[in-house]
Amino acid sequence: MTASHTAPIDDYNGRLETIRRAEYPQLFSGDSLRTVYLDHAGSTLCAASHVRNHTNMLLTQIPANPHSRHQSSQWTHAGIEQARARLLQFLGTSEKTYAIVFTANATAAIKLAGELTPMDDGKGAFCYTQESHTSVVGLRKMASNRGIGVVPAKFDDLDQVLAPENSTGTSLLAYPAQCNFSGQRFPLTVPDRIQRMYRGGDSGVHPPWWVLLDAAGFVSSSPLALDDLASGPDFVALSLYKIFGMPTGLGALLIKRSSVPFLRPKQYFGGGTIGVLSFDTRFEEFRTDVEARYEDGTLNYIDILSVNHALDAYTANFGSPVAVSKHAKSVTQYAMARLRALAHSNGTAMCEIYATKDIDQQGPTVAFNMRDPRGEYIGYAEVERLA
Repeated sequence: MTASHTAPIDDYNGRLETIRRAEYPQLFSGDSLRTVYLDHAGSTLCAASHVRNHTNMLLTQIPANPHSRHQSSQWTHAGIEQARARLLQFLGTSEKTYAIVFTANATAAIKLAGELTPMDDGKGAFCYTQESHTSVVGLRKMASNRGIGVVPAKFDDLDQVLAPENSTGTSLLAYPAQCNFSGQRFPLTVPDRIQRMYRGGDSGVHPPWWVLLDAAGFVSSSPLALDDLASGPDFVALSLYKIFGMPTGLGALLIKRSSVPFLRPKQYFGGGTIGVLSFDTRFEEFRTDVEARYEDGTLNYIDILSVNHALDAYTANFGSPVAVSKHAKSVTQYAMARLRALAHSNGTAMCEIYATKDIDQQGPTVAFNMRDPRGEYIGYAEVERLA
């Protein structure tokens, strides 16, 4: 099958080759392209302008611990707050609706969400969908240790799980916006469905079901637009390197501000999370701002400052997540069409692809098995060796 028989690849309005040569020299050996890198879902490449601008900042400025009050510290603090605001804007929301807490990675963000959800010990439930990442599934250990029921479920069965007649206490639902295995995307409307299920209750009381959205795989190649949702999730977990290529040791947890008053009390304090501390009376008073309260110890401030350079490069190169989504979608469609066309000499299809029928619900992940001329599966180790 030739490229002419497939849909054309979106090339950022003819700028793809220019972007590739200017921003991704790691793909080239001299003037020749030496590597084709297909990974917008797991770990995209960092742009050269991002690296240069971040390096220049380190060589010309003096970043410092933002918990101090001297000039360099305050400059760093301002850069961190700028990164927070810009990331929220990138995700289609603002500090009025969400607080953004920086973590070590998406896994740490998911763990923090589990710790903060006020699940009822011995009565509540932790539900996760079968397409969840292991980092989400890992919360079941935390739940079971507290006597909280664990409910694995298919996404299509969630209405039954969430129904008022089946709710026994404050519970947590966690699900991915995009499946890491198949790339299938799931509706972001679950929090709204919960609100409508429990609309007869007091508007000042949180519904019994809390929602954690694992958006780490989704936001690398799709706009999130949180403020466009009728009701947003309580928590959103994400990883920065998946979107920008670097920094690799930085994730974030978005916490819905209207949910903050109902959060489970912190079980630990340290670093800048404390405003007042008495050693002899065992009295401690947490910081009032949400971000400082849940960011234990010194922030990874150098990498957080890098986020500003990452956003500058992303905007200059691609314009918006919408453009990246169009490009990634077109490459995915192209790859699937080429794989489906592969056949052995006897006509047996070489590839069995696991994907949704609706391309709009398909992320840029192509999961497949290969078959031999008899139609038998070829082991992944053999495929890897040949590749």
